[in-house]
Amino acid sequence: MVTKRLAIAVIAGLILTMLLSVSAGAFKPPPLPHVFHGKVIINGRPAPDGTKVQARIDGVVCGEATTFTDGFGPGTYSGLSVASSGEKAGCGDPGDIIEFWVQVGAFGFFKAPQTAMWQVGGSARLDLILSIPLAVGGYADALSPLELLAPWMLLLAGMLSVGVIATVSLKKRGIVA
Repeated sequence: MVTKRLAIAVIAGLILTMLLSVSAGAFKPPPLPHVFHGKVIINGRPAPDGTKVQARIDGVVCGEATTFTDGFGPGTYSGLSVASSGEKAGCGDPGDIIEFWVQVGAFGFFKAPQTAMWQVGGSARLDLILSIPLAVGGYADALSPLELLAPWMLLLAGMLSVGVIATVSLKKRGIVA
């Protein structure tokens, strides 16, 4: 009787051990993400608070952060966690190139020239420095007085030329003395 109970206990213990070892081996946590922090500079100025920063791999958004003001001033982002492919399909595998995109007001996202290579559990400071060629979202430098007057000066010069040409033409025809 004792031997029968002992045999059942041993068999039950073996079955339980096998089940636990199989389920423990099947559960594998995804690799740790690659995390970034730094400053966002647009046309020489810190990005305003609330500016979104996205990390993309092959067009897939794998992480996002927002800028804020810290002890070093505005334009700071931190905790930009770039997911692994184990966390989100299409995201980071070792060696993948990460592109960084910055939202500039209502004009959408602009690609920063800086990139990084995805690493398991990586952590890095990366300042994103964008130069936007157009006066987008108030980020362009203030115009000088000459730059403000140049279009008007061209218009005035054009009108003056047309006036001179018309006068010369009318004089040749004898319409104007």
